[in-house]
Amino acid sequence: MILSLFAALAMAQTWKPVETDFVVHDYRRYQHRTREARLRTSDANDTLYQVSSSADDLINPPEQGILEKEIKHVAKGRYVVIPISDKTHGHGTHTDAAVWKKYLDDLLRRSSR
Repeated sequence: MILSLFAALAMAQTWKPVETDFVVHDYRRYQHRTREARLRTSDANDTLYQVSSSADDLINPPEQGILEKEIKHVAKGRYVVIPISDKTHGHGTHTDAAVWKKYLDDLLRRSSR
């Protein structure tokens, strides 16, 4: 009985990683296929590039100069560093449209000309 209990526990423990590895591998294969399909059928000119960061972003701090360096590779590219205010909250500011909506409105207005 102890041996069969041990065997059952051992099988239960080994199944989980195998199952997880299969799911992860299958998902990665799916991602690769869909990304390849998008690359074959999409046009980079149809993509809106927008870069914004807040001055209190600890993940991508403006002091690193990444925006200034990399925006040069984007034709007609522009970046905005949103000043620290009571509305900004670090890296998460990029998900708060109320903070950067005016910059997007300006971009869309200039793009429509």
